[in-house]
Amino acid sequence: MTFIDHAQTILRKHGYNVLIATSNENADQERLNIEMMEKCMVDGILISVCDKEKNIDVYRRVIGRGIPMVFFDRTLEWGDASQVRLDDYIMSFFMVEQLIRSGCKRIVHIAGPAHIRNGYERLRGYRDALEKFHIAYDKTLVLPPALSADEGSFVMSAFLDRNIPFDAVFGFTETALIGAKNIMQKRGLRIPADARICCMSGTALCTLVFPTITAVEQPIEQMAAEACRLLMAHVADCAKCAEDIVLRGEIIDRESTAV
Repeated sequence: MTFIDHAQTILRKHGYNVLIATSNENADQERLNIEMMEKCMVDGILISVCDKEKNIDVYRRVIGRGIPMVFFDRTLEWGDASQVRLDDYIMSFFMVEQLIRSGCKRIVHIAGPAHIRNGYERLRGYRDALEKFHIAYDKTLVLPPALSADEGSFVMSAFLDRNIPFDAVFGFTETALIGAKNIMQKRGLRIPADARICCMSGTALCTLVFPTITAVEQPIEQMAAEACRLLMAHVADCAKCAEDIVLRGEIIDRESTAV
C-alpha cells in the first residue's frame, strides 16, 4: 500500500488516472485483472506478480500489443520488460550474517513461496551466509512457506511441537514473522533472550509490537519513483530498451536482536 500511495501521487502529477486491482496471491485472478486493464486500453501497467511463471504468456501478449508493463518488488527472470526490485539475495545474506556474528548458529528460516523470485533469492542468501561461516545447512530449520500472520503462527507452532533447538528466526516477510513471534511468546519463549528474530520486508508494523523487530526495510519511495519513471518512459517511447533496476535495502536494528 505504501508503494501504491507513492506511485499514485507521482502518476497523478503527470496527468494519469490510476486503476488498482488486487490478486490476493491468485494467478488466475491476476490474469483476469490484466485482461480487464487490457480491455480498458490503459496506457501502461505496474505489476508485482503472484507467480514467476504462470502468466508469462499474458505479459508477453499485453506488451506485444503496445501496453508497457513494469514489474516491481516481485519480478521475473526474463528481460522483456523493465523491472525494479530489491537485492533480496544480498540483503538476506547480510541479515543472516549479522545473526551469526552475534552468536546465533541454529537459525530458523520461515521461507517464502518457491514460485516467486523473492522466495528463493532470500533462501539462497540464508544458505550462503551459513556456508560462509561453515555452519551446516539443516533442512529441519527451514519452515514451510508463510506469508500471513496466521500462516506464520501455524508453521511456528508445528515447529515448536518438534522440540528442535534453535536460537534465532529469520522471516521471509514481516507479517509471517509477527505470527510466529506471537506463538513463541505464548509458549513462554523470551525474545531476544531465548531467540532473536528478524525479517525481510519490514514496515512500520515492526515498531508496533513488543519487542520491536529488526528488519530489512525496502526503499519503497525510491522503488515507486523508479517504477513510475520507467513506465512513463515506455509509454512515451515503445521502443525504449528494458531496464533492470536493483535497489539496496537497509537493516534497521531493533529490540528483537539486541545482544
